[in-house]
This record gives sequence, structure tokens and C-alpha cells, in this order.
Amino acid sequence: MESGDLQRLYALHPSGAERIHLDPIPDPFYSLYKRVEPGIYEAARTYGKGRIFAYEAHERRLENGIAAMGYEPALTDMELRQALQQAMDDFPVSPIKLRWDLGPKPFTEIGTDARMIATLVPRPVLPDWVYEDGVTLSLNTDLRRLTPVTKGAAFAIERNRVPYGTRDHYEPVMVDEKGYLLEGVMSNFGALIGNRLHTNPEGVLPGVTIRTIMQLARKSGLEVVREPIHRDQLADLDEAFLCSAVRGIVSAVRIDGQVIGAGLPGPRVQALAAAYSEYADSHAQRVYP
Repeated sequence: MESGDLQRLYALHPSGAERIHLDPIPDPFYSLYKRVEPGIYEAARTYGKGRIFAYEAHERRLENGIAAMGYEPALTDMELRQALQQAMDDFPVSPIKLRWDLGPKPFTEIGTDARMIATLVPRPVLPDWVYEDGVTLSLNTDLRRLTPVTKGAAFAIERNRVPYGTRDHYEPVMVDEKGYLLEGVMSNFGALIGNRLHTNPEGVLPGVTIRTIMQLARKSGLEVVREPIHRDQLADLDEAFLCSAVRGIVSAVRIDGQVIGAGLPGPRVQALAAAYSEYADSHAQRVYP
């Protein structure tokens, strides 16, 4: 199978999904979106063949984004579900990383009159060191979501200008003007001080994954507090993590040069990661029959 066949782009119509063939095939998550007017999007991974965890939460967040941006919906709920499921079922491998975008106008720049498109690639396998050693995060005071209620494609392009994905710079965490940690540029952020799990309630994307993690944390006996961490508190953290629908939970062992806890993935974050993975897999469903 040619590598190009594992980077697919689909137009999402009321009648279903239609594959778009571009030559050459652009990077499906960054360079492609420099060719079109950016809108809003959602992203997820599949479990097994074509099953998504918490699709309804992604759907609600997209609807909130439509309202915040003043867009007109392009598809009904059932039309979008059907088109996404067709695209997932058509993709030759699993699991899948997928992203579906709604533009302010049709994506004519890439040869379709559809206002919704989906990009599908194989879900990336993270390096072993991410799980075994944990990751190092930096702090960033320049980047900020202008509309935190939704995923904006313009922000996704902007964040790509900042180094990330390496041992020394795995992901930047945005910091507000008062010094409080908001979220990663691609993930929500959480931290443990004693028996308390801290998450930021304001100025961040309402994460689908972090919501489930908070529920699992409460069941495990942790106290969940909706209070952000200040950059001056980094030395007090026992454990920290990033989380997203595509990657799940990743332990953070160093932030802005400060070693977190013992400098290794902590036991409670590892337990939450295992619990989340099992829960998401067992509750993932097809979005259309």
C-alpha cells in the first residue's frame, strides 16, 4: 500500500463522504489548512474499526463553536455522523487519527463545494520514551486561544510555529498574564498536589478527555479541584500530565526546567492513564450504524 493512500481527505456532504484526491498530497493537519480559509474543527482517534469515544461531547463542542463563530451549520447531526462513519469505514487501517473541519465557506481551493471536510491518517505511535520516561514541557506566554470554547484551525496553524514533539520540548503549556498555567497547545493540563487533582476551569478548551479523567479520578479517591496551577507552584507538584482524545494521558516530569516529583511518571497518573484507556475503549461506539 502506498503511503499516500494512508493520508486521506474527504468532503462531507449531506449524501455522505466523497474522497478528494490531491497531487501532491499535503500534510493533512497543517500545510493543507494554509491553502484554505481556516474555520473550526474537532479531532479524535478510533478504537478498533471505526469506533469513537464520547462522540456526543465532540459534537456539542462543535455546535458551541458554530454559535461562537456565527457560522451556519453545514450538515445535520445525522448527515455528519453518516459521512464520518463512511470515511472511517473506507480507511484501510486502524486505529485512525481523524479531524473534521467546518469552514466559513466551501473548500473550493481543494476542489469541493463542501463546507465540511475530514482528514484521516493512521494514529501515530508515540515513542517508548514518552511513556517510560515522561515528557518535558515548556511555558509559553505568547500563544493564546482567542475563542477557547472551540478548536480554531487558525490557532492550530499558529501553534505549529513553536517547537514541540522532542524530548526537550514535547509541548508548550500556555500561561496567562497572571502566571497561571492554562493548557498545552494541543492538550489539557492536570497536576496533582497531595491527593488533589488540579485542572483549570477558565480560558481553556473544554476538553473531552479531561472531563472523563476527572470522573475516573473521583472514583479512585482523588479530590478534584477546579483551580489552576501558578508557575510559582511548580516545585510543589507531585505529578502532572497532558491529555487529549488522540494521545490519551502523557506524564509530564519536567516543566520549565523544574523537575516534577521524582522526575519519573508517577503512579497515580499512570493508574489514571490505564483506567482512561480501558474506559474509552470499552465505551467507544460507531457514530452511525
